[in-house]
Amino acid sequence: MPSIQVDPESLRTTAQQLRLAIDYADKASEYSTEADPDQWMWGLAGIPMSMIYFPLADGWRDLLSKTGQAIEGVAVRLEDTGGGYEEIDSTISSEFAELLTGIEGAVGEYVRDTTQDQPMVQQ
Repeated sequence: MPSIQVDPESLRTTAQQLRLAIDYADKASEYSTEADPDQWMWGLAGIPMSMIYFPLADGWRDLLSKTGQAIEGVAVRLEDTGGGYEEIDSTISSEFAELLTGIEGAVGEYVRDTTQDQPMVQQ
């Protein structure tokens, strides 16, 4: 089984960098609103195209607004994942420490108990 190494701090840093992209998505949405031409600018020949353009442009802006939310969701999940790995590492570490303490205590008690035969393992 391949080993997996996770650096929780790198996950947090990546989340912060991703949040910077939210600004770009918001600015792109604002720009696309500013760049919309008025309907009268299409002229007589452009009216059929304008009927297609405006619903598509509104859909585009809606997607851009959802992009910011999606990026924030990914950033939060990255931070949560980093925290989860830290929590799991801490739990496993404390469990192994308890296990090791128990093993050392059991061996120490067994070796010191003079009423029993000496262990076959050399000290």
